[in-house]
Formats: sequence, structure tokens, C-alpha cells
Amino acid sequence: MMETLGVQPLRKGQRITENRLTENLRAFLSACFPEATFDIWNTYTAFDRDIVWSGSPDRLDVSEAVAVMQGDAWECRSAEDGQIYTIMIDNDFTRKYGKLGICRFFDEV
Repeated sequence: MMETLGVQPLRKGQRITENRLTENLRAFLSACFPEATFDIWNTYTAFDRDIVWSGSPDRLDVSEAVAVMQGDAWECRSAEDGQIYTIMIDNDFTRKYGKLGICRFFDEV
């Protein structure tokens, strides 16, 4: 699906860039929700994004769609304090198109 949208998969040895990640995210969300218009903003932290949209999807729908670009959750217990932490590890999708950090969602009314 992604290639038909003009999304550029990463090539072996090629680094993901901020611009390419934003372009890939916008194309992916536009394919998932063609009735919505998305604005995607960089934050001060690399690969984190603010996503603003107008149209019909709600925050849960957009959050679930974006989750595939954030990787797979993996829980591990800290040896120091025994607390359980969740980290995001790469999956097939993130290895091919890039991995997002934290996203904040703002649906316009």
C-alpha cells in the first residue's frame, strides 16, 4: 500500500531523515483517513510529532493508525529498582519506513 502512495521506503544503509519521516507519516494517515486533512509538526525532540487534523477520525482512530509507525511495545524490568518499563522496538514497518517517537494528537473542531 505504501509504495502506491509514493512513500519512499528506506534503502539499505540509508538513514531516515526528519523530512522523510514526516512525508511518510502524512501519506500513511491520508491513506488511512482520506476524508481528513492532516498537518504534521516537528517537535523539539527528533522523530516526535504533533499531528493536527480536521475531518472525521477521532483521536483513538488516529492513535491506533500511528502505533504501527512507533514500533512494538516490549516490557522489561529494571535490575536497579525492579520497576517495569516499556520500550518501543523496531518492527517490519518501522525498519522499512522509519520509526516515530512520541506523538501528540490535536483534532480540530
